[in-house]
Amino acid sequence: NTTPGKWLLEKRLEYSCFLLETTGHSIDEIYFESGFENRSHFDRVFKNKYGISPARYRSKLRILAAALQ
Repeated sequence: NTTPGKWLLEKRLEYSCFLLETTGHSIDEIYFESGFENRSHFDRVFKNKYGISPARYRSKLRILAAALQ
């Protein structure tokens, strides 16, 4: 079981990954659209969960996509 706050944070992170994978929005647009109040908090919780920054996550996706073409 999880608390409502942790559940909501998880959903926001999942949505931010979806946006990073499927849109060309800036990281600033993504953190705001995902419901985070500031960029530093978003960067910190994203890195804690996934082990890399949102920008690095997107870069790795682009490298992978290019390699598959």
